Parts: sequence; structure tokens; C-alpha cells
Amino acid sequence: MSRAEEAAVVIVGAGISGLTCLWRLRQAGVDAICLEESERVGGALSSRRADGFLVEAGATTVLETPELVRLAEEAGLEGEIVRSERGLPRFILRHGVLHPLPRGLVPLLRTGLLSKRGKLRLLAERWAPRRAEAGDDSVASFVRRRFGAEAVEAFVAPFVAGTFGGVPEGLGARAVLPALVELEDRFGGVMLGLLRSAGTRGPSALRTLVSFRDGLESLPRQLSERLGERIRLGTAVEAIGREPTGGDWLWLKTRRRGDITTVRTRAVIVAVPACVAARLVDALAPGAASALAELESVPLATVSVAWPRADVRHSLRGLGFLVSPGERVRILGCLWPSSLLPGRAPEGWASFTAFVGGARDPEGASLGDDRLVETVRADLGNTLDITGPPRVLSIDRYPRALPQYAPGHAQRVENARAAIASAPGLFLAGNYLGGVSVGECVRQASEVAAAVAEQVN
Repeated sequence: MSRAEEAAVVIVGAGISGLTCLWRLRQAGVDAICLEESERVGGALSSRRADGFLVEAGATTVLETPELVRLAEEAGLEGEIVRSERGLPRFILRHGVLHPLPRGLVPLLRTGLLSKRGKLRLLAERWAPRRAEAGDDSVASFVRRRFGAEAVEAFVAPFVAGTFGGVPEGLGARAVLPALVELEDRFGGVMLGLLRSAGTRGPSALRTLVSFRDGLESLPRQLSERLGERIRLGTAVEAIGREPTGGDWLWLKTRRRGDITTVRTRAVIVAVPACVAARLVDALAPGAASALAELESVPLATVSVAWPRADVRHSLRGLGFLVSPGERVRILGCLWPSSLLPGRAPEGWASFTAFVGGARDPEGASLGDDRLVETVRADLGNTLDITGPPRVLSIDRYPRALPQYAPGHAQRVENARAAIASAPGLFLAGNYLGGVSVGECVRQASEVAAAVAEQVN
């Protein structure tokens, strides 16, 4: 069966980027709909309760941003927001020891993460040479040049593994560390730039981690309930094209349970992973498709487990830990949900979410369930002094979990944007464009929606 319909704007993908676009467009009075191939909204935001535990299958917590909190409040979740305790330490596993991440100069001078020589090299950053050639350093080469090789291993490698699932050699400094690169460009060095711009920079307080009483999926779920029939699940978009007569109208060929529908529209926002977006925009913007096809992602497995609190000798006073390269563990890091936020585990239990895979260990994400659990049990048991077998709460796998901002990423994104701009009515949204965090996705999607609303209105 085939039929046709019309909407002013069509959004492809009901992850947090697509839902934010739809919410903002409906606020602006635009006739917009959102099409999602799967049978649920939220993408990587997936929360579930089981026997008193709250498990996050994808993102576990997010940094609080004004855009994220405003969206949650507009959706009616202001009373459901929960925040981590400010100032909880973060740890890095290095040389077999959990070291608290130093905050400030005195803790940095005392930390065991760096040798005395490594500390002196880091403090000598002011005299390090700036990059002589134009282009985009890798994160590793930028940090090594400015702060020394030990800083890469001790601080940066664990950070990029935990945030991007990546390795410092495979990520671009301008995309991953834009503020530090800008300081070098403007002032010749990072420390010097921080000193000279101290009066113009915002507050330096650490941002709080935020979630909801029933998990991060509460946000897409609540948006979906408010948006109702404007979201169509189980609807695959097979092609996007322009009306044969030209002009401003586009069309989408969609399939749902064997039924084919052609939707005419003034604008399409493609809010799906880069590899899917490349296929969808190829007919209208082949240059954008080529640029998007170059953006790679890495696989990741998340393993959520729990132990009776009495079996865990570590204090668990903190957020969790990341792992430096070369340690005798396979996991990339571990969060401690029951220490972070209320209601994550029953009384007398401690819960953990460990991450395996990424660019450092791509084969790890495809280990069988038993091997994954045994890996996590051994690594956490040795690191946190835990005895006994864990209770397995969830194992979730993401073949394309996190986009890799490789050197030259900003230029590839700019190429994609320029090519999309030559195809009137076509727009992009997603975490591969300039920020993998949920808050950044909300901010960017709001900007896209504002641009689309201006065009169609």
C-alpha cells in the first residue's frame, strides 16, 4: 500500500537531537513531524529498573548545562532532576594505584600520577614552542609538545578513552581541546593564555553531573509523551529527494510495516549517526555524504554489575575511575552509580558500570557475555578490593558508540555543512558535528531548529 502526505518539516531520528529539534519547532508553531526507525525514542539514552536497581544502558550521567536544564523544565521534569554531590573526586588508575585527579596547583605537585620530572615538564609549559606549521595536531602531539609525554599518559589518554572511547593519537586537538588550542594560537601558550585572559573568562567551578530520578531516558520519554502523534516510531526513511519540478519542496520515501508513504516537505533535518546520514543525503548533497562517510565511530560495551556493599572494601567515595594505558586491566573505566546519585541501588548494595572496547581495545566490545562479565569482575575485584561474584544487571553493546573527532575533524564537518548549504531545505544535527555530550547535542539541535523555523516561517 502506498500513500502521500505533507508536513512543513520532517526530522529523521528520535534521539535527543531529533527530539529537541521537534520540540523547538513545535514551540515555534511549525508543522513538524519526527520519523524513527526503531520502536522507541531516545537513542543511546536508555534507562531501566530491575529489582531496585536503576541501570543506564548508554549514557550514565551528563554535565549540567543551561540548555539541558531548560529543556527538562519545559518538558515538566523540573521536580525529577537529581544532581551529584559537588566536588566528588574522580580517580585515575595508573601504576596499579587509584589516584584522585588533582584540582589545583598544590594537589598537582603532590600527585603520584606524575614523576618529579613529569611535574617539572608540565610546569615548564610556558616555555614550550608553539606549533610551527598550520593544520590540526593530534591530541597526543599537542599535549606532548606543550606539557610533556607523561601528561599524555597520566591525564589525557584516560580522559579521551572515557569521553570519546578514543586514543590521543587518533583524535584532533582542535576538536577535542578547542579552548587549549585557542590559548596557544592567541597567546603562544596555555598557561600564559590562562593568566592573561583570567579576567575575561567565566567561573572555573566544576559543573555538576545531572540526571533524573528514573534515569536519563526520562527526558526523551517525557518529550515523546508531550509531542504525541508528531513522532512516528517503526518508520524507516529509505530515500530523500527533491520534487521533479525543482523549487523548495523535498520528498521522503518512508516504510512502516510494509506500507510505503511519500512525505512532501519544505525542510528535512537529518538527526541520525553520520554513517546513516551519509546514505540519506547522498542524492541531494554528494559532497556532504563523502565528508560524513569519513567520520568513524568506535564500538563499546557497557557492563552493569552490583555487589553487596559488605563485599567492597574500597570507600567508593567518588564518581569512579578511568584507566591509563598499559595497566593490567582491560576496562576503559568504571562509574559508581550508587555513589553518584540517589535511588540507583537498594540499601546494602553498590552498583558499577564498566566500559570495554573503544579505539584502545575494539575487540573487547565483541567479547561474549561470560568473558565480559569475568573481565569486569577481575578488573574491579583487583582495583577496588572486591570479593565474591557480582550480580549482573545488564550488558549492552554499541557497534558504533562514539564518533571519533580525528585530526581534521573540524574541516570535514565544515565541508559537510558547506555541501548541505548548497541543498536548500536540508539540515544536519547530531553528536558528530561538534560535541558528544547530551547537553551539547541539545544546544546544537536548538540552533538548528531556530534556523529551520526562520526558513519555513
